[in-house]
Amino acid sequence: MNYDRSSRFQEEVLNPEKTFSMKVYRFPVFIKDFLAFLTDTPALIKCLFSRRINRDFESKIMLTVTSVNGCSYCAWFHSREALKAGLDQDQVQSLLARGSQRGIKEMELAALNFAVHYAETSQKPDPELTENLYSLYGKETADEIMVRLRQIYFGNLCGNTYKAFLSRLKGVKAEGSFWLSELAVFLFTLPLFGPISLLMKKKEK
Repeated sequence: MNYDRSSRFQEEVLNPEKTFSMKVYRFPVFIKDFLAFLTDTPALIKCLFSRRINRDFESKIMLTVTSVNGCSYCAWFHSREALKAGLDQDQVQSLLARGSQRGIKEMELAALNFAVHYAETSQKPDPELTENLYSLYGKETADEIMVRLRQIYFGNLCGNTYKAFLSRLKGVKAEGSFWLSELAVFLFTLPLFGPISLLMKKKEK
């Protein structure tokens, strides 16, 4: 749960020739998480109005989980959102690399460390650490943190699975993945990640 560990996102960017090793969805798990996402939708809408977690803090949570799961699409999108929320480019890069803690407030650090743990344990955090999160932030704020963690984790693995299918077409297969699961998630998420992918390529030119 160390905040300064190097990220899978960095490894994927710096070593693109390696086997595709990021977490991807198997279809049954995707369905389970998708149903959880739908169940969370009212809570997500409520979060927008309560603003117990401001956009700055929210962006840090999104980038922190993304730094573990390595979704390049989520990294690109939430980096842009973080800049709009007031973070600078160095802070964004640091969050993705889990490097310097500059710009991280003391009251945010526990949540961000928990976010790393949450992602590294594939949404199965230690009950004691979860209890500590609720003790520190209170039920309402901790509930909002958990909703955002589930949201970004779902987005990350969708993005990774989308990319894994494209990688498979190029001859680089994801470890422990099955092509039919990748295809199903690819088709389901194409309306989202297709445009994001095009925008990313456009910005690179």
